[in-house]
Amino acid sequence: LVNDTSPQLGGDLDTNSHHILLDDDHNLKFGNDTDLEIFHQSSSDTNLINSHKLLKLMSNGNTELRTNNNDLMIKAQKQGAVELYHNNVKKAFTGSTGFNIDGNCDLVNDNNKLQLGNDADLQLFHDGSNSYIANTNSSGHLLIASHQTRILNSGSTENIAKFIENGAVELYHDNAKRLETTSYGINVPSSGSSHGIRVHHSNGNEVARLSH
Repeated sequence: LVNDTSPQLGGDLDTNSHHILLDDDHNLKFGNDTDLEIFHQSSSDTNLINSHKLLKLMSNGNTELRTNNNDLMIKAQKQGAVELYHNNVKKAFTGSTGFNIDGNCDLVNDNNKLQLGNDADLQLFHDGSNSYIANTNSSGHLLIASHQTRILNSGSTENIAKFIENGAVELYHDNAKRLETTSYGINVPSSGSSHGIRVHHSNGNEVARLSH
């Protein structure tokens, strides 16, 4: 075979329990036009190259992609989920209702948006200075539905506003309630003469005060 430049097989090649060895940078080629190639480079890269149409990996069971120390990277289950791993820990997977994430979903660059809806009508993003919840549909509303909604300070330690189902709307100053709605109107909590309702001119001067 060494001197034969075009050897041919008359039947199946049986390795007889031995290996087929190829040196670095020598390819194993398949197809009339050598469209599929498998080879190892001397630079330590191993390559599977398909230069024509689709590359199909087919299995009658589950398919797993693992590192050389057997850590999972991708697991595809027959008639089931496709799972993505980080450091051998599952972080995302498909399900019957869509795509699931087990962990954070980080959009690491400013102005990258989480967009929802057929026309990306609902957008969540940060522009480097401010954070936005934007409803870009001019004919629709941004609805927040909850039994009780609270707006807190950045440390989640102080109330700014409360919205209570079948109850009050409460407004706070420095975590102290200063105004609330009631069944009969508006209540201004007061604990002294310095508290109450004050009316100021546009120049900042107080022009009227109502307190108890």
